[in-house]
Amino acid sequence: MELAQYDVICIGGGGAGVTAAVAASRLGAKVALISKEPVGHGATRIAGGTMSCPGMVPEDVPERLYENMMTAGELINNPKLVMIVAREGAEAAAIYENFGHLFERDDEGRISEKIALTRGGHNLPRGLISKAEGVSLGTAIRAGLARANVDVYEETLATGLLTQAGHVAGVAALRIVDGEWLALGAKSVVLAGGGNAGIFYPHTDCMRGGVGDGYALALDVGAELLDMEQTQALPFSVTHPQAMTGINIGDPAFAGPNGLLFNDKGDLLADHINRKTRAQICKIISTEVAKGNGTARGGVWLDNRPNHKTPEGRAY
Repeated sequence: MELAQYDVICIGGGGAGVTAAVAASRLGAKVALISKEPVGHGATRIAGGTMSCPGMVPEDVPERLYENMMTAGELINNPKLVMIVAREGAEAAAIYENFGHLFERDDEGRISEKIALTRGGHNLPRGLISKAEGVSLGTAIRAGLARANVDVYEETLATGLLTQAGHVAGVAALRIVDGEWLALGAKSVVLAGGGNAGIFYPHTDCMRGGVGDGYALALDVGAELLDMEQTQALPFSVTHPQAMTGINIGDPAFAGPNGLLFNDKGDLLADHINRKTRAQICKIISTEVAKGNGTARGGVWLDNRPNHKTPEGRAY
């Protein structure tokens, strides 16, 4: 059994886990990162590559983003956490570019409102675009971690949190490649293992490895889990053939400026889809299917053909 002691252990090899590990290392902590998959190969890698960056226009103060997020969350989100994101969200883009990622620039080579998108739920331009989408994000965080002073345990499964006197004191883990057990002590453990949408297979667009490991680790040592019914979903995916069920098509932005949503009777369900949130579109679809107005395959119809009629829409 391998033994080691750290100040901080981060569990999860996606954007959140890597960012936490690098930040702790830069503050002088002795850090380890555990990831059951290769670093950068989780849900971050299959993302669309866009990132919200508030403050692109003078009127976009933190309070404006806070209002947008609270409205999108239908006021059930945690106000304190939302304000933290609203105040510090702009740092995310800078962190990723420091890792080596590049967002699209305007003609002057700057990140500005000229190239920013106004995505669903936002009323100001904040959406930054990545040329190679999530692949470039995954590659960048892997590069950023490689330059940091962090011990990395890839393809290693965290099996439990170690406790001492009622406090978390480390992590028990299994190295998948050779079956070696690890006992890693730590003053602090950061759980950043992603969500649990993989359990909805095949009706999910997430990586199959996202099965709630982090939740289970926390629950096993007495943590209280809140709002577990709040699993976010991207609304558009394939319903047929069976072998392709659940494959992601995209979020509301995929519908473009002119896409339309219809039920199986031909009734219009939604327009201006790209300005709506994922939750709003998911609710429209699920409600219509529950009424019995869905297709034979259990979905509705997304018609993107109207986008061909406008220069803005042809990009979709």
